[in-house]
This record gives sequence, C-alpha cells and structure tokens, in this order.
Amino acid sequence: MKSFKLSVLLFILLLSACQSPISSSNTVDSSFQTSTSSIDEFENLYDELYYPTSQVEIYLNFTNESIYKLAKYSSDEVKKEMYHPCDIVFVLNQKKYEYLEAGVRMKGNTSRNENFVDSSGHILGLVHFKISLKETFDDVEDNDYYIRSWENDDARKQRKDRQFANQQKLDLKWNKSEDKTFTKQIYAYHAFESEGLMASKVQLVQVHLQTQSDSKTYLCQLQETIDKDFLTKRLAKESSKGNLYKSTYTDMGPASLSQESVSSIGVEGPNYHPSYDLKTNDKEDEIDHSLLTNLINVVNQNTSNSDSFKLIIDELIDVDSILKYQALCWVIGNPDDSRNNSNNYYIYFNSSNDKACFIPYDFDRCFGILKDWEVHMEDIPLYTTKQNLGYERVWQPNPLLWRLIINTDDSSVDYSIKWPVIKSYQDLYVKYCLEYGQKYLDAAKFEQFSNQFYFANKDYEDGGANNLSFKNYATIKLSTLDPYL
Repeated sequence: MKSFKLSVLLFILLLSACQSPISSSNTVDSSFQTSTSSIDEFENLYDELYYPTSQVEIYLNFTNESIYKLAKYSSDEVKKEMYHPCDIVFVLNQKKYEYLEAGVRMKGNTSRNENFVDSSGHILGLVHFKISLKETFDDVEDNDYYIRSWENDDARKQRKDRQFANQQKLDLKWNKSEDKTFTKQIYAYHAFESEGLMASKVQLVQVHLQTQSDSKTYLCQLQETIDKDFLTKRLAKESSKGNLYKSTYTDMGPASLSQESVSSIGVEGPNYHPSYDLKTNDKEDEIDHSLLTNLINVVNQNTSNSDSFKLIIDELIDVDSILKYQALCWVIGNPDDSRNNSNNYYIYFNSSNDKACFIPYDFDRCFGILKDWEVHMEDIPLYTTKQNLGYERVWQPNPLLWRLIINTDDSSVDYSIKWPVIKSYQDLYVKYCLEYGQKYLDAAKFEQFSNQFYFANKDYEDGGANNLSFKNYATIKLSTLDPYL
C-alpha cells in the first residue's frame, strides 16, 4: 500500500514539475488503472464507490494560478460559479482513475473563504468543492483566463459526456462543523434512504489537495449531487423527467411555500438567486413553473374544512413521503432545513403524476451539532409551530406544515383557523416520529454504522467543538417522545 501511494505521489509531482501541468486529455487514461478491485461483487463503480468499507482517496492537483483564481473568484457575484482546471485522480480500492483537466469550483453560501490559499499556492485553510468532469473550458463567458480549443467535435462531445461512477458532478465537503465522528450527516442521509426516500449517497474519503507549492491531506465527505442523473438512478424513465427545484433561503427570501414566495421561482443566474431554483427542464424554451406556482397558491387558500382540503392536497403532493421526510427531519434535528429555516431541500415533481415530494439536502447540522450556530434541536417538541430564523423562534409561515403537522389554540395567531390541520395526517406523522426515533436514535446502532467506513474515526463520546455527542443528543430527543408512547 505504501508503494502504491508513493507511485501516485510521484505522478502528481511529475505533473507539477511540468511548465503547463494541466493536460488537454479528455478521457480517463487507462494506463493509470492498476489491478482489478479487491471487491468483486459490485455490478458497477457507483455501488462500489459508496459502499462504506471501500477505500476512496482523491488527488486534486491545481496550478497555483488556477487555485488562487478559484479562491478569489468565489466572492465575485458573476464569476463565483466558474469552474477552474484541475487534474483529478480517484483511487477506489487501490484502482486508479485519472481525469485530466476536470473543473472545480468552491461551493456553499456561508462557508466560502477566498483566503484559503495565497497567490503562491500555499494552502491556508479548507473549503467545500464542487467537481465537474464535463467542463470544456472553451466558452469565454465561463472562463476569462484559461481557454482551450478542441481538435474536433467528437473530442469535445466525449468531454461533455465524461463521467466517473456514472456521475458527471460530485461534491466534496470538509468537516467544517468539527463532528468528531465525521459520519453524523452520512447517517442522516442513510436514514432517509432506508425509509424509501430519495437521498444522496455519501462516502468518507481522504483528499490530497496539491498545488505547485504545497499539499494538504484531510478527510472529506464525498456527496452525490442532486440532479438529473440522481433522478434517473432512482426513478422509472416516465417518472424522472419532472421539474427539480433547489429550495434555499436566498436574498429573495425563504423557500417557505408562503404566498409571497411565488415571486421567487426561477433559474439562477448572475446576481439572481431565486428561492426555488429550477435545476431540470431549465432551457429557455421549456421552462414551466406552473406546478410549483399552483402548489403554493392552493396550500395558501383559506379553508375551515380540513376534510375537503385533504382531497385537494392528495392530488398535489406525495403526502406519505413528505410526512416521512418531516418526521425524519424532526428526529435528525437540523435547524437549517425546510421546517426550521425554510432552507436546504429540493422539491421534485414526479413526471408520471405531477405530485411533489421533498429531497433532503445539506444536513451538516444534525444530531446535536452546534458549532458556529448554537441552535438546540434536541428538545423541540413534535408539534412545534415555530421555526428558527437567526437566533429567534418565530411563527411558522409554511402553510403545508400547518395542514399536515401543526396547530395551536394560541389566539395571537390565526394560522390554525385558515390552515386547519388534517388530523389523520397529523396522527400518521406522530406515528412516524415514534417509529424513527426508536429506530435511529440508538447510539450503539450509530456506532455500528459509523465503524463500517474505511476512514472511520471512532471517537463517539466527544461531540467535538461545543457539539453534543450522538448519545447525549439521542437521550434528550427520545425523552420528548415519552408523552406519546
């Protein structure tokens, strides 16, 4: 194993020594594939990549210029989504896959740091990266310092189709929340997937970040991106062609499904960040927001008859999946999700029936993680009618949650009157909370799950930073279920 790592390192150093280390190759170089995988039972690389016991290492090799521009452009409103050239080597169970001239950019809203590297290529901090294997670097509107030409259309098309493990894009997230286990977020996604909901695959990987002047090795979470490829892996062809919206709290407001948020539906662009950002069917001649607009308009209608409204809402959303989603969100306890901050979720409209479902996203503040934003979710009751905005708890503006989960007899708010809860759905939600609490708030099961990973960190008693340990979080959270048992 040491000799293998040394060979990879020598290869990276050789590239760095070249005058122009970013190669024009647009395919995987088969000469850098070693012996066959030690795990033979997998049907494809995708399954092997995300299998917990797989050993995954990723080498990111930048020129000093490209990584410095990546850093500085991250705060530029127009250029922050621009990809920068980087040679990447994936090492999966000691088998290497090289992608020359891949695209990499910084990702995240509050986690960007334009000073993580200096102009000489010295690494001063860590950031989240998004990787794109299909970048062609031939559009002057997308890149202002590295432009390449293609020898023919076939070569360019081959680049546009380039994938690793059936994925064109991948996310790398460093342990910004200082979770000592490194696996709380992975466990959260595992819970969603185990209950039949669509959720990203995540793997714990070792990253080797290389410039011409410096290098740093650290652990990261490799996350599957939520996009068209994500949908086609999970749905039948006739169901996978619908509209997918990334729903986040932007400068245009929260993705709360409130009436005023209708004006914040669109396709993201420079200086334009809609709360509901369309990610599929987003070509100018095919854009149609009518399903989402109708959903928001309907759930905001005032009605005092929950039984009649049940018939309406059943036609608009996949109710059972959304109740499961919300119950798991309560168990997992993320203050920055759809329920607590009108943020970090996807809405997908199934193309076979036009019904909406939710897809979880960005659960790095779960199971008692408090670093940098101390919002305690371990003692929040099942029927909470308030959400976190900043450090304040304010009345929940999301009409869908009032229809399905919450109500109050507090005379200072009229939400229960105009959006009465559907009692049968509220009861089903409580049933799921009880079931998932007993199933996933088990410290021994969490440790067993975490210990599978090749790069597992087995420090489970200390939460890290001012975080709660998983056991402490689970103990308090389970106690809130006592009245319902």
